[in-house]
Amino acid sequence: MFLRSTSWMLDNLDFDWLAVISGQDYPIQPLAAFESRLADSGQDAFQEFFPALGPAPWPEGTGRRRYYFRYTKLPRFAHYYLLPDALKRDLAQLKTWFNGAQSFVDIRSSPRGNATRLGVRRIMTPFNETFVCYGGGDWFNLNRKSVEIVHRFVQEHPRIVNYYRQTYIPNESFVLTILLNHPGTRVANDLCRYVDWGNAPVASPKILRVDDLDAILASGQPFARKFDACIDSRVLDLLDARIAEATYRG
Repeated sequence: MFLRSTSWMLDNLDFDWLAVISGQDYPIQPLAAFESRLADSGQDAFQEFFPALGPAPWPEGTGRRRYYFRYTKLPRFAHYYLLPDALKRDLAQLKTWFNGAQSFVDIRSSPRGNATRLGVRRIMTPFNETFVCYGGGDWFNLNRKSVEIVHRFVQEHPRIVNYYRQTYIPNESFVLTILLNHPGTRVANDLCRYVDWGNAPVASPKILRVDDLDAILASGQPFARKFDACIDSRVLDLLDARIAEATYRG
């Protein structure tokens, strides 16, 4: 989806910067301040990144299993929801034990109803000392030059594109790996978002509330995530008021 969308943008829009946001991101500063920050930065991209093999904030081994294995979708078990809860827990524990007991095969249960995937460790990968595999988020902040670099790479290296299509969550590595291995590309290790992951590794960051407002504003970032109006809409109203006041004063 990212490649299709940005291909259309390059053909149809005269843009300077691209910022990827979700419905759970929210501005915490006037957008004009963010635009100035990007334009004056001297950078080509802003994004959190780290070597996929570590050191990384991901649990140990995550990068290797994601991007050094070939994954295929397993057939769906349509009636899994009918299984007793105790059996589901036993199956989950068995999967965890199996994945931890060896380093050649990996079973990945995907969220949001996506198919479970079976991964087998690859003998050969495109990664080496001059083409390092990187990981990070996929909330990209890219200038037009960076988007063009990514699409040039896609055209010139179809085998690596196909390789990534068979990895797990390729969007958290593919673009970063291209840009960080491209000579002269300036990538700031900055997500441009306030995110609270809490005290333990989790799959999703904390939902921000009114109690988090001081920390959100103190971050100095242009956006924060994640928000959920069904859980706390007042924090969004307060942010709107702060942004309106700052815009008026500006």
